Amino acid sequence: MVVRRCCNFLWLEYSLLGLSLLDIGRLDVGLMTLETSFKSMPVRSRSLSEKCVKVKFKSYQGECYEIDATVGLSLMKSATSQALAGIVAECGGALSCATCHVHVDEEWFDKLPAAKQSELTMLEFAAEPHPRGRLSCQIKITEALDGLSVLIPDSQ
Repeated sequence: MVVRRCCNFLWLEYSLLGLSLLDIGRLDVGLMTLETSFKSMPVRSRSLSEKCVKVKFKSYQGECYEIDATVGLSLMKSATSQALAGIVAECGGALSCATCHVHVDEEWFDKLPAAKQSELTMLEFAAEPHPRGRLSCQIKITEALDGLSVLIPDSQ
């Protein structure tokens, strides 16, 4: 059993035969507190051969979260599979909303592949546009992004 604490997040991850379960006891989200009854919520299973990198998220309120992002998945999928607050992802990564919008830290922005025109068009509809704004559904995790740092806007 591995216990990880990330600011207001506390989760327990059990690994048995390649399955992972996420137990969320209490999750503070701004002024609202979501309480669960310690029910297990299944998350995407990760095989032992999958590589992960660390990605740091900072909320608009200054809270910091670090997740293990699976190489090959989008940043959005990695964040939502770990119940990260602030990444709404209404369209599920279909590039038809801007609710997975993040502001990429300056040191990392130029290390990402350039945004395609379809992403730039969708970013025009973001609640809080930013010069270094990207849609996390369009950022594919690679080993070169180990340590990536992004800011979650105040609203999506």
